[in-house]
Amino acid sequence: MRYVWAGLATVVVVVVVLFSVQNSARTLQLSLDLGLVAWQLERPVPVPALLGAAFLVGLLVGAVPLGLRALRANSRVRELEARQALGKALDPTSEDRGAW
Repeated sequence: MRYVWAGLATVVVVVVVLFSVQNSARTLQLSLDLGLVAWQLERPVPVPALLGAAFLVGLLVGAVPLGLRALRANSRVRELEARQALGKALDPTSEDRGAW
């Protein structure tokens, strides 16, 4: 299974490198016009850099909420494990404390 992931990662890296080499000369002039306010970058941006920045921003936007959710779930699991270790039932009215 490890070799499958290594092979997949190699293919992805090769595709990204080929894309970057092939499109390194292409640039975009980025601008934003909101009617009252207009904004434009001073220099054109290379397409691979733009796509890399968009990927990183998307990764952060997705990873931060999921990371916070995982931390909350992890603390909840630790709390429940501690309660179970102390012998306290999750539901104080249940007679069978060890059953799920």
